[in-house]
Amino acid sequence: MKITLVSIHIKKSAPEAVPLAAAMLKSACMDLADISLAEFALEDTESKIVSELEKEHTDAIGFCVYLWNREIVRSVIAIIRKKHPNIILFAGGPDVTADISRFIESTAVDFAISGEGENALREVLKMIADTGTVEHLHTIQGVGTKQFPNAETAVFTKDLSQIPSVYLSGILDVKKYSGVLWELSRGCPFQCAFCYESKGTPGIRQFPIERIKKELEFFEENGVEQIFVLAPTFNMDKQRAKHILRMIQNKAANIHFTFEVRTEFLDAELTELFASVSCGLQIGLQSTNQSALSQINRKFDSKSYRKKIHLLNQYSVIFGLDLIFGLPKDSFEHFCRSVDYAVGLQPNNLDIFRLAILPGTKLYDKAIESENKINFMTETPYFVLDTPDFPAQDLAKAENLKRACDIFYNNGRAVGWLYIILETLKVAPSDFFLKFYEWLKKQNRFREQYSDDEIFQLQIQYTAFLFEQKSKTHLLLPVCDIIKLHNSLNASLTATPFSDKKYDYALPSCTKLLELHYDVDDLFQAGITPLKYWIKTYKPRKTFAVTWNKNGYSDVMMINKKWFELLQNINHKKNVNTDEKAFLDYCLDEKIVI
Repeated sequence: MKITLVSIHIKKSAPEAVPLAAAMLKSACMDLADISLAEFALEDTESKIVSELEKEHTDAIGFCVYLWNREIVRSVIAIIRKKHPNIILFAGGPDVTADISRFIESTAVDFAISGEGENALREVLKMIADTGTVEHLHTIQGVGTKQFPNAETAVFTKDLSQIPSVYLSGILDVKKYSGVLWELSRGCPFQCAFCYESKGTPGIRQFPIERIKKELEFFEENGVEQIFVLAPTFNMDKQRAKHILRMIQNKAANIHFTFEVRTEFLDAELTELFASVSCGLQIGLQSTNQSALSQINRKFDSKSYRKKIHLLNQYSVIFGLDLIFGLPKDSFEHFCRSVDYAVGLQPNNLDIFRLAILPGTKLYDKAIESENKINFMTETPYFVLDTPDFPAQDLAKAENLKRACDIFYNNGRAVGWLYIILETLKVAPSDFFLKFYEWLKKQNRFREQYSDDEIFQLQIQYTAFLFEQKSKTHLLLPVCDIIKLHNSLNASLTATPFSDKKYDYALPSCTKLLELHYDVDDLFQAGITPLKYWIKTYKPRKTFAVTWNKNGYSDVMMINKKWFELLQNINHKKNVNTDEKAFLDYCLDEKIVI
């Protein structure tokens, strides 16, 4: 039997666009069928996807269904069913597991799998091989059919060691992808009411540590640059987490990792280990409103949370926070307080989401009860539309605040300096973001996407606008220098460190030149001393500086005007004198030039 497993990613170029779920199914079932993987993205049309699948000449096609691709999957299934009625069509994934009978009844699939599909698909393939039909598949745990759409119970793999590694077996070629999804465990010990896991199997099942070690060595040997770790709470088992981090220290120092963690399981030793590897942490704060949190089975202790985040800042660990707006019992005013609290913790990014009331979650069950009076979309993406405490107009304001935060703070990488502006102007972060959105709209300049340079210009212009409003223009010169310096450091960190070299020396794209009005060292003191006092101590003078990428970290150095002009023109300079060569050789050692 020939089977094609289809993955439709959010975006082709996304680092996390890896068909891991389909590959795991192939890994578990490749001894029973000829299985191939097909990858597409939302930017592909239904006709293109169908056309490519027709070339496979396959007996069965299975789809991995998620919140973002449900509609295009349904359309593709409908087209294939009409054109090729004899092909067996099936689906699985989180959005199917959430409400399997609803999915089966609304699509033309022959069957669907609820839960983790490895064992269930094996049983399906065996039964089809024995009977030649899909008629009795409903007797398999976790499988629903057209005649019997209600799968009795979702199926979960108890022993994860049974599933071969998709990387070590060569099913997935890591060189094809800009990032890798690395599954360390399944299941979640928590019961957050908004999450698919809220009604899933309790507890955590872990992949064997020996397998993890071999995969880690494999990633390093094959030049993997970034890994997204799939473990709902990586640091739940602190000793195991520390063991894995030490393995990363020893075996994968050149790879950047992204972990999902919870603050309550952080301690000094674990934080120091996070700081010792190249990584970023994502932490679900969700809200600071106790009434709203009680509705989603979450708890929050402001003092303890702040203390744990202080640990991360103390060790210079990169981390981001998540917030949700539209929760039951929440309001726009409370949401703004959550934003203010979160920004005060100085996360590297603040990801804000509108609540999605997902079928199959405890929150969904609550929401469909009439007395809750929560209005939400009944189809993907299932966004909340209004609640008694968070009406539609306030949800729209929260959406605008989110957009402004994404542009100014996240994409603008403002974590290193925004607090200086907020402190100087005595303005709350939520108010700052809302006014930024209104400022963009008033000038007819708002759009969803900006280049890095456009965001930098917007940051300078909006900051100048606010300082003029508050009659603090005398502080603008150092503030603009601070923004410019941090922008340059960020650009050096994120830009590619290479450039086409046509001359003896060349300036790589990650090396940036700066003309400033203050000394660099003085500007860094502005975050320690309030600006109104800082400006009385430090005097302006024209200075020059260079920022560059030094082994994965951005660095900065002040230089004199002569060396500044030399670097400015280095890409077109063929001959250098003795003094210039000595300086440029130093720059070569530091990787300022190549």
